[in-house]
Amino acid sequence: MNEDDENQAPEWDDDQKTLIYGAASETMLSPEELRRALGIPAGDRIQDYDGLSAIGIGGVGAVFSAHEPGLNREVALKILRPQYRNQAERIEWFIREARATAQIDHPNIPPVHRMGVFDDVGVYFTMKRVEGETLRVILRKLNEDKEGYRRTYTLHRLLEIFIGACNGVAFAHSHGILHCDLKPGNLMVGDYGEVMVMDWGMARYRADLDQGGSGNKMELDLECQLDSAPSASPGDGKVVLGGTPAFMPPEQLTGEVTEPTEAADVYGLGAILYTMLTWKNAPFDTNLPSEELMRRAAAGRIVPPRKAAPRGVIVPLELEAVCLKAMARDRHKRYQTVADLLRDIRNYLDGYPVGVYSPTPLYRLTKLIRRHPLIPSTLMAALLTWAGYFGFTHFSNLSQSNSLINLAEYNYTQAKNYNALALRTFNLLRERSEDARSNGRERELENELFRLIAEQENGYNSALEFISRATEYGLRESVVNRMCRDIFKSSLNFYLKVENYDSLQSFLRQARIRWRAIFDRAVSQDAELAALVNKIDNRVGTLEIKGVPHPGRKMTIRDTAGKIIWFGSTVPGDNAGPPAANLPIGEQLQSFELQAGNYLLDITLPSGLEVAAPVTVPVAGKSSVELSIPDTFPSNVRYISGGGFFHGSSTGRFGVGKSVLPPFLIGATEVTFAEYLEFWKGLKTPEEKRRCLGWFSFDPNSEERQPIWNDDGELAPPFTPDLPVVGISGEAAEAYCAWLGKRLGLVCRLPTRLEWEKAARGVDGRAYVWGNTYEPGRALLRDNPRRGEFPVGAPPGRFPADVSVYGVFDLTGNVREFIRSPGESEKLFMVIGGSYATDAQQANTANVYYVNGSAGDLGFRYVLELPELRTETATPPLR
Repeated sequence: MNEDDENQAPEWDDDQKTLIYGAASETMLSPEELRRALGIPAGDRIQDYDGLSAIGIGGVGAVFSAHEPGLNREVALKILRPQYRNQAERIEWFIREARATAQIDHPNIPPVHRMGVFDDVGVYFTMKRVEGETLRVILRKLNEDKEGYRRTYTLHRLLEIFIGACNGVAFAHSHGILHCDLKPGNLMVGDYGEVMVMDWGMARYRADLDQGGSGNKMELDLECQLDSAPSASPGDGKVVLGGTPAFMPPEQLTGEVTEPTEAADVYGLGAILYTMLTWKNAPFDTNLPSEELMRRAAAGRIVPPRKAAPRGVIVPLELEAVCLKAMARDRHKRYQTVADLLRDIRNYLDGYPVGVYSPTPLYRLTKLIRRHPLIPSTLMAALLTWAGYFGFTHFSNLSQSNSLINLAEYNYTQAKNYNALALRTFNLLRERSEDARSNGRERELENELFRLIAEQENGYNSALEFISRATEYGLRESVVNRMCRDIFKSSLNFYLKVENYDSLQSFLRQARIRWRAIFDRAVSQDAELAALVNKIDNRVGTLEIKGVPHPGRKMTIRDTAGKIIWFGSTVPGDNAGPPAANLPIGEQLQSFELQAGNYLLDITLPSGLEVAAPVTVPVAGKSSVELSIPDTFPSNVRYISGGGFFHGSSTGRFGVGKSVLPPFLIGATEVTFAEYLEFWKGLKTPEEKRRCLGWFSFDPNSEERQPIWNDDGELAPPFTPDLPVVGISGEAAEAYCAWLGKRLGLVCRLPTRLEWEKAARGVDGRAYVWGNTYEPGRALLRDNPRRGEFPVGAPPGRFPADVSVYGVFDLTGNVREFIRSPGESEKLFMVIGGSYATDAQQANTANVYYVNGSAGDLGFRYVLELPELRTETATPPLR
């Protein structure tokens, strides 16, 4: 991957770095070979250019200001950095940039003057020198409130700059050339109003767009064979083009589209408009790790501009709608051409209705009045003559307020519909996220949910905005008050339901600042809303304990540091009430009001057994945990409490990936050879024994596999009875579970994906059993320094740091594990977890894949289903 070769704002480099995907070519070209291939005569010398001074130096190239003696003018001279001057692939990208720019003769694209080859510096080209700043520098200074910038770069001026960029890109499209790397760092704003679209190094040619039909003048006619495209193939799931991740269209990031279209540049322009409206350096948080940033960008998770903008910066609804349409996740829903995008921007500036923003009759009338102020002025004069100044003022205010309330009702109704659709989509998405067979098909639903949430927020915010501008309510006061109460309650409850606490706090903060008067009135009129806001402010939630009567059981509630909490505490360590220790449980349904957060319940049974149950108490919500615990159970299993938990790779995203399971028991460790051979020796027929035999490749230089034990059940070195059993098939693991279930008198089986994940992750959806950050050395994985001591796995529990909050060992490493197949295939089995032969990424608790057969690092553990615990009769102890 290669850096962009512009470096005009070093502090923002990582935010707007251009990446090129694919292996670099090893072909090398000398200056003589390149001149011959391009048909350029020798004789150019960099010494002929006077006054060289660096403008920008990046990872691949450098741009200098220089004086061209023949024409006595200042030019920008661009060259490759020394380490890349002879690399054929870099040279090809460089020449493509020069040729692409040279083909587009437009005021908003800098003209290229000359291309040549220096003997000592290599290929170069010169272009017009533009004095000014890049848009990204301007936006940074706006955000920092540099003196004079906010007065100079008003929204109107920024839109003029945007129109200039659109004009240049649209003209390039008409010649079949796509930019493919549009971002604020590539827009130069001159000191005298010039707007230049720079850096066409990622440009692509599309003959079907070329209105001139003159053929691809960007193609190179070189005698040597160059790699004209990155090496990744369209089907390998990787990005096959380059660009800046925070500004690349989602379909390009996901590999859905391998050849750029006009929609890619429309998205880039939409992203630039987003930065203009919000003063942000990118539409996504560039402080995130690159993988997470690309994942969010690929999913189209865009915070609407009105929410992202700094306090005091007003983002017109029409421009927000234009921006969101240009950046739509589905490329077919974007503006089809740059000209379509330009039309709406110009309509906004000229006071005409914007097509993408709800063109209601009242909206159109408002635009008409703004374009022709004489109409309301004439009407005002007539009314003043007829009714007098006071009467007209009252009528005018009331009439204007009624119009605003009508607009508010329209937006409120639309938002209510989107709210219902969003809740329906959310519920469907949660159901699908529980289905192991969905294979990522929930992504489309996630994107649709995000769109519906944005539409809901826009509608509610617009309604509140119109209401806040109304000066008199008249007879409609009760309607307005009811509407306000419902908007606030509906919004807060929605964010709580989908567990999007960032948006919850943002909306509440906005309500108290932007719509304070109507928010305070709504809270004073609605006791339910007031109680809800109070819980959110104090970050209080409810923990509900479910169970059956079992006298003698005690429970202690601890925080994440293991300390006993005190009831009534609002600050950790503040002993405001009695300690939550040795609480009796099970006699009846219990409910505790606690600070929102993660807790651990330590339960002690009369038999002396101890059970741990993690819980998460949500803000202004309720968390239920089921503690229907048997009096006794085998020491080699762990009790997993019932209730809700996060799972899957979408953990926590709008609350998706949250499920509820009843309690169950799971093996504390993987099944060992000693346990498995007891079952194997009891098989009746040689055929059964062969089907349940374990196999392993003892010779590292051969793929041939041999039985791990002989007919007498004697293990071949280096295997020992205390190691986890490996090399068996999923069918053999299921056969063992059925045999063990008969012995125990219980249903015994492989864990489901959700059961295994809950046993590993607890309830908060952590990536590894100990937390969200990988810590080398805690588990037996390939990178463990002690890996050499355990060539085929370690005795279960040998790595005590690899233990979940429930006390279940070796869920991160040691051996991979079979889990219950979803049933779509009799041959494929699901596998989860890492092993001594895998790396940390595979050990992530959400990483699930399929195998067909067995493997030398693949074992299993089992689940015991709990019998229904009833209150009328005593529960028999588990053997």
